[in-house]
Order: sequence, then structure tokens, then C-alpha cells
Amino acid sequence: MKNSFRHATRLLTFALVTGLAVFLTGCGAEPQGGTEGAAAPPARAIPDPLTIFKAQISVLNVPATVKTGEAFEIELKIKNLGDMAWSALGGPQGENSVHICHHWLDANGNMLIFDGVRSEFPKDIAPLEEVTLKARARAPEKPGDYIMEIDLVQERVSWFKERGSKSVTANIKVE
Repeated sequence: MKNSFRHATRLLTFALVTGLAVFLTGCGAEPQGGTEGAAAPPARAIPDPLTIFKAQISVLNVPATVKTGEAFEIELKIKNLGDMAWSALGGPQGENSVHICHHWLDANGNMLIFDGVRSEFPKDIAPLEEVTLKARARAPEKPGDYIMEIDLVQERVSWFKERGSKSVTANIKVE
């Protein structure tokens, strides 16, 4: 009787959620070892928006010349000068995570390509913590002399430069 009850509850589970009836059907056997007592993985909470958008970004290594459309890496040292940790993952859909990104400007400083390739931090970055890492980039499709501007962004909140932090630039020739 106990097994047939467990079987029946696996096939059809009725839940009353905020006044709505929700039916879930299951099929197939339980995974080996059963699921009783197994905890679901915890959902990631959405981090709060930052209160201070301040970073120290240093370019350690960037190629002087790249080919059109080429994917390449730049080596950076980045320090969190804010009062909150930067979340590497953010919420379940990446909300409020902090990423490294770049823009492409012409030789006169005019914006040509806003919002290049995003790069993730390897972990959350605590206030005053400094990390050295390689960030991804992709060269523009047209040859020329460019300025690459490197900045941070808290997804769905703001670019750091827009809140007073200093971005950094590097001159790159695209052939």
C-alpha cells in the first residue's frame, strides 16, 4: 500500500499555490538512491545594486596589432574600490553581476562600437580585493587605428564609467 501511494503521488501531484491549482505529472523511475530527503539546489539570490561604482583597472598586456574580427585576450589587473563585493554570477539570470567589457573608438575618440565582448570574473570580488585575469575581446571588422576602452558593468544597473569610475584605454591597430 505504501509503495502504491508513493507511485501515485509521483504520477500526479496536486499543489495549491496562492489559490491556483497546479498539477505536476511525473513519469519514469526515481534516480538511483531515491529522492527522499534530497534538497533542491539553493536558488541564487539577486545581489543588490552597487552603491559605489569604483574600480582601478590596469592594462598589463594587450596586442599592438590584431586582425579584423579576430578574437583575442587582454591581461588586466582590477581592484574593487567600492564598499560591496562584485558578484561574478549575479542572480538566476545573471542580474546585477559585474563583468568586464570594452568599447571601440576611432583615433579621435569617437564611439564606433559600444558594448563589446563580456568577460566574467572567476569569483566574487570583495572590497579592496585585486585580481589579475585575461579578458576576452574581438577586433572590429574594418581595418584601422582604434582605441579600445575597457570598463566594468553591473548588468541591468550601470556602467562604472557612467557612475564616476575611470575606464582605461589601449591603442590597437586592426589590419
